[in-house]
Amino acid sequence: MKENREVVVEAFDVAGSFNLVLLRSQIDGRGSVLGRNPLILGFAEERYMAVFDYGSVVFFNFSIEEARVWLKELKELSFSLNRKEFTDSFALYIGENGQEQATTEQLLVKELTRDVVKLVAIVLSRSVALEYYEDMIEDKMDHLEGPISLLANKGRLYWSSGKFTKKFGSVLSINLELVHSLHLLDEPDIAWESAEMQRIYRQLNEVFDLDNRSRAVGQKLKVIKESCQFILGLQHFRTDSVLELAIIILFIIDIILLFFPFKL
Repeated sequence: MKENREVVVEAFDVAGSFNLVLLRSQIDGRGSVLGRNPLILGFAEERYMAVFDYGSVVFFNFSIEEARVWLKELKELSFSLNRKEFTDSFALYIGENGQEQATTEQLLVKELTRDVVKLVAIVLSRSVALEYYEDMIEDKMDHLEGPISLLANKGRLYWSSGKFTKKFGSVLSINLELVHSLHLLDEPDIAWESAEMQRIYRQLNEVFDLDNRSRAVGQKLKVIKESCQFILGLQHFRTDSVLELAIIILFIIDIILLFFPFKL
């Protein structure tokens, strides 16, 4: 019985976005274009590369060294490089032997078609993109722990209103980026093209836990936004109270000066 053939898949999230039209013009002729969005290039020996406009790249049957050469070139054509890189690995097995069941590291499919490449690339690219957002949100939550703890224990804050306004702005920026990018968490159209595609997508979606992870990201982002809004409101209230007190003091001084004018 012929053994199943292994295809190693490596996914990277490296940038805020890629301009796929520009990228196509820059690497034209380097491989067979099998798809435009995502940009999928086919090479000899069943090697494929899928580039997504939200900053992820997925390689099939590439060595790490070959993938790194491509990533270096792609980064130069990207917008807003990530502060750190996020990666994930997976193994496809092509053939008829064994159960057609996905695990956290592998999946058996009958044939490595263009549609299979696209679907697997979509799922892995989403997984590494979620890692990027998970990391950013954890960082924001870590930064909020200090002031929230101080507020709970001491009833006061040491951050200025301007600093919190900046922090809240960065949270809103993440939220907008997330809304723009994570429409990709909708079930892709290609998953509905056949029962086989539906099986592959549902198994991989479960393996990488995309639904639960995206919900967790949304819930944490909501908590961060509400915390920032509360603290900003508290800061503004404190500022308004100081201004009101200053106005009252000035009013009292005016009255004193009216009835008891100073003589020069």
